Amino acid sequence: MVLGAYQLNGTTDRINISQSHTSTAAHTLELFVIVNNPAAYTYKPIVYFGYTGTSLYLQISGAGPYYFEFQLLGAACTGNPWVTSTTPIVAGQKYHIAWAHDGTWGAIFVNGVKELNQSSGGNGGCARTNTVIGGDAGGNYFPGIIDEVRLSSISRVTSPNTATTYPVPTVPYNMDANTVLLFHSEETGGFISNSSPSATFTKVGSPLLINSPFPL
Repeated sequence: MVLGAYQLNGTTDRINISQSHTSTAAHTLELFVIVNNPAAYTYKPIVYFGYTGTSLYLQISGAGPYYFEFQLLGAACTGNPWVTSTTPIVAGQKYHIAWAHDGTWGAIFVNGVKELNQSSGGNGGCARTNTVIGGDAGGNYFPGIIDEVRLSSISRVTSPNTATTYPVPTVPYNMDANTVLLFHSEETGGFISNSSPSATFTKVGSPLLINSPFPL
């Protein structure tokens, strides 16, 4: 088994995930990422969860200076409010990014520090339609390095509106009862290992498995 991270080229590379689940009002999305060139790849999804009528994903913002943006689950499975970080992305820098939502409040954390919180109605019960790491269903692809993607059915911090920090992992995550999806960037014999419930990971293009530069 090789423990690592995936380097994606921004043109064809991505990881498609087949896994059925429904959204939950409380949730956390987090991962490690390095952005190669944010100015050249605006609006490119880093990780994408498509649901019926709405979505949950992380992308690069569209105007410089460039930031991380979360598109949230919309109310009643429609609408797509946004939350944007406040620290400009530096090309080649290592980041841990987390979005934690308790059903009422959500907050974005960059390298363990909260940058913005927002009151937004939580949404649950939307059926997942597709999940892509390093892109989306519309042919938009991300160039950079991704590792340790985790989606949870709870907020991993208590009271995101008042919390100021987020625990940045120093070892790979383990499965627990609240883990919806867990992507370790592991391969055995060229096949991506199944790190989460009922998930099948499929490489598209030529994602390159490298030694992980994470944690921070």
